[in-house]
Amino acid sequence: MFTMDVVIKNHLIPDDKRDELFEKHAQWIQENYDSGAFLLMGPYTTKEMTGLIIGQADSKVAIEAIAQADAFYPDYADYVINEFNINKINPKIAEIK
Repeated sequence: MFTMDVVIKNHLIPDDKRDELFEKHAQWIQENYDSGAFLLMGPYTTKEMTGLIIGQADSKVAIEAIAQADAFYPDYADYVINEFNINKINPKIAEIK
């Protein structure tokens, strides 16, 4: 399992590339969600252009490859990846919407 903090460097994105990159970023999220790599994700409410992804992959190399496939990689976003082990899952997680 892993967490991935994504911080988009919006101030560095050229205006003429912004829409295209955001569309490709959204496709990247959807593809990894559909494949089961991304299990839970969403934007932070306390800081613009940032988000958290919780997912699964076979190795840290695989997680890094997922990050490198994003349209914002490497120049327009920072990706902080941490692996973790699950000790408990509260059944109430099914109630989250």
